[in-house]
Formats: sequence, C-alpha cells, structure tokens
Amino acid sequence: MKLNFWTSFSSLIVFNICCLATTTVILLPFYEIVQIKSFKLTTDYIYFTFFAGYCFWYSKKTGIILKDSFFTPNISSIIKMLIIVLLARLIVLPPLDNTIRFLELLHNFELKIISTAINPKSFSYSLNTILISPIIEEIFFRGLLLHNFLSKYSPIKAILLSSILFGIHHFWVMLNTFPTGFYNFPFFIVIGMVFGILYYSTKSLILASLAHIIFNVFVLLKNQLINLDKSNAAIYLFTYIVSYLILAFLLNKSFKSGDREYFLSKNKK
Repeated sequence: MKLNFWTSFSSLIVFNICCLATTTVILLPFYEIVQIKSFKLTTDYIYFTFFAGYCFWYSKKTGIILKDSFFTPNISSIIKMLIIVLLARLIVLPPLDNTIRFLELLHNFELKIISTAINPKSFSYSLNTILISPIIEEIFFRGLLLHNFLSKYSPIKAILLSSILFGIHHFWVMLNTFPTGFYNFPFFIVIGMVFGILYYSTKSLILASLAHIIFNVFVLLKNQLINLDKSNAAIYLFTYIVSYLILAFLLNKSFKSGDREYFLSKNKK
C-alpha cells in the first residue's frame, strides 16, 4: 500500500499530538520536583518510543523492508557525503539557520556574513540529539517516507515532499525560539533535501544516518557574525560562491546517479 503525502502528513501530525499529550499527562505533575536534565531525558525516551511505534506502523502500511537499506556504502560515497555535509553545514547553510538576522543585515546594507565558530560550552550536548535522533529520523524520513514517495511521485517531488514533512516534524525546535524560529523552516527543508538526495543516490540508510549524525554534531558550533571590509569581503564572497557551486554540482551529480526503478521494484515485492 502506498501512502500519499496528505495521508503521511496527517499521520505525522497525529503522532506528534499523541506524543505531546502522553508526555504532558505523564510528566507534568513531576515537573517541579525533577531536575531539568532528567525531565528532558525522559521526554526524549518517550518520544523515541512513540517514534519507533510509528515507524513500525508506517512500515507495515507500506510494506517497505528496512533491512534492505542497511548496507555499508563504498568509500567514494562516504568521501562525497563528507564533502557535501561540511560544505552545507559550515559555509552554505548558516545564513538559512539565522534567516531573520541575515535578512536584517541585507536590509541595513551591513557588510557582515554569518559563519560558525567552536562553542566549547555546547560539548555536553545530548547524546540523544547527536546519535539516537538522527538514526531514528533517517529510518523514517528517508528509509520509509522517501522510499514510499519514490514509488508514487517523481524523484524531485518525492524528495521535496518528504523534506517538507521533515521540516514540519521539527516544529517543536522552531517553537522553542518563537516567533523567529519559524524563519528557519527553509533550513530544515534544505537539510531534508540534502539527506534525501544522499539516500536516493546510494540507497543506504547507514550513509544517510552518518550524514545526519555529522550534521547534528556541528550543532556544537555556534553562529557568529564576521565583519567584512574591502580587504576581506571579496575573499569571503568568492569562498561562498565556490562552495555553493561545488555543493550544487555534487548534489546534482548524486541526484542523477539515483535509480528510481530500484525503489519501484522494492515496493512491488
């Protein structure tokens, strides 16, 4: 059975509402007596439990066999993935991660760019966010959702629609920084498209999960503004344009190497 975009969208919303309601009912009475870190850890595990059940349900509905996607990619695919992730996270995408600030700078004609720098205070970042969440999200959004959409829609449409749902799923992240966080919605869509193209071209959930893990590790990096003047503006602009072109070239090449017939054949079994 192939689930379309709207069925998948509806089920994802229901899943998030059920997860939020259950977490609230179970943990809210203990909020004032439990340490914040323990509270956050507990909510994460409730979320992961619900998500695992949701993945199982979606797998049964679509008939997708996940184990077929768990294989080790070749070295060249891993190297290409590393280049794509590093270019995207460190150079090309930071403006999207700070959209409202970036637009303010453009509006005020300020010669500044948004870049990244190591933030030592963030190295205690949750293992759940760095390891568990990327794996579970890749299993669903690429291994199940995108796989299902590829048997129903064109590759471009399938990747875009699954990325939109990936962005919607991160609503709670944007809610934490309301209202400015909602300007980051395009950031999550673009990230989803990057991971989607990597999965479509390699058919490997291991590679897609590794890319997501590396991407989340770089959440440890904080964004900073770099002042530009005549001596360095051209250099930064040149670096950004070259990085953007290389990233676009690699993603386009990866996309063209994808094989939709593979996913169609898997869904016929």
